[in-house]
Amino acid sequence: MKSFLLAATATAGLALMAANAQAATIVNAGAECDSTSPASALHAGFTGSYSCGVTADRRDVSKVNVGAADGAFFSLGLSPTGSLYGGSAVFELGTQFTGPMTVVEVTNPSQHWEAADVFVGASIDELYTNMQNHLSIGRVDNGKGGSVAASSSINFSGTYSWIGFMDASYDEYGIDGNSSADGFDLDSFTVTDVAPVPLPAGVALLLTGLGAFGIARRRR
Repeated sequence: MKSFLLAATATAGLALMAANAQAATIVNAGAECDSTSPASALHAGFTGSYSCGVTADRRDVSKVNVGAADGAFFSLGLSPTGSLYGGSAVFELGTQFTGPMTVVEVTNPSQHWEAADVFVGASIDELYTNMQNHLSIGRVDNGKGGSVAASSSINFSGTYSWIGFMDASYDEYGIDGNSSADGFDLDSFTVTDVAPVPLPAGVALLLTGLGAFGIARRRR
């Protein structure tokens, strides 16, 4: 039994070390323009009517990923009344993060001039408050409808679990001459993972040794 406990303890420690090495992934997502994953399900304050994605795939917030751009995207939505700000999308990540970050938007060369403001929070309540009061960490844009997928970077400090994007196309570029139909097209974003406190090298080696020793004893 003692050998088994040693092995189990070591295995658990090694599993914890492996888990700490994982990159950030999205564990919760919601958007006003996605009726199947509405942001209001995460916080009741997220309500509003917007000019959403012109096709069904553009109204699927799960198209957004953390990592490299893949060409699939979610359209945040424009205000149908012509107000400066449109729809939003919010994401909870499985690991805490900080800056810097990059955001990729997809727009073919066109008059679709699009931008979005970015917000962060340690909780969904803090994120909502920051978005409601428009306390953004920065703005990203598509280079006024550039010829390639636009990538923007934002540097910020602090540790957070939630990130949100709010369309700001009309605020950035105005309405006149802007042909955008459904707002900023969010493909992907990257953040900087907050590294967990690593186990001291001696402890890691000890856990490895205990695991091997315990398993060997159990086999005898």
